[in-house]
Amino acid sequence: MKQITVILLFILFYGPLSAQKPELPWVELSNEQQVKSYFESVNMQAAIYSGKEQVKYAGHIKNHPYLAGSEYAEGSLLFDGVFYPNVCMRLDLYRNELLVRTPDMRYNIIVPNDQVTYLTLHSYYIFYHYPDEHPDSPPEGYYLRLYEGEHTVLERKNRGYQESIKDMKLEGEFVNRDRYYIYKDGVYYSVKSKNSILKLFDPKKRELKQFIKQHKLNFRTNPDEAIVAVVEHYEKLTQ
Repeated sequence: MKQITVILLFILFYGPLSAQKPELPWVELSNEQQVKSYFESVNMQAAIYSGKEQVKYAGHIKNHPYLAGSEYAEGSLLFDGVFYPNVCMRLDLYRNELLVRTPDMRYNIIVPNDQVTYLTLHSYYIFYHYPDEHPDSPPEGYYLRLYEGEHTVLERKNRGYQESIKDMKLEGEFVNRDRYYIYKDGVYYSVKSKNSILKLFDPKKRELKQFIKQHKLNFRTNPDEAIVAVVEHYEKLTQ
């Protein structure tokens, strides 16, 4: 993977990233001056383009590993204490990498995870979680916060990779391996089905079963919607 400094120098030699131009032509500037001019042109957003370039996936792999589609989408990002609106991003769910596109739309840059506070993308609130001192803390990675109240509902959208041989050819594909967690009374609980949630909220099991049936909640086709609905209803029952 190439360091972004190398990328920047290439860009600056062959095409500026902004309409803002220095007094002298780009080709007449020294490398140091070109880098300085680049960072002036992108202003405050320069910091988020200081990572490494993404390694592309092999062409034979089916599907894609990105959140809500393979195309970049605009979102907001709190990075290293600075808020950046209208940033073109996509989230790689297999490599667990947040990617931003350089202003000229030519390079995919990996954002350092340890400097990401949160981002909003495709209407999701997303943050990078490190295992903490709470029991059964989920593994490290990007998580979607689906609900925040007396309890917290998290989703780890994850993509696995599997290979097979078909007609003497190697085929690979990304497959969904999403995980859901409920943070309750200082403990993280992994939930996979209706029964696991009813067990977690056993004191109101009968009322919740009625609620699930009445609203026709489907934990297989729409698990995120169903889990959040049950948690919200449980909090109303226990107020």
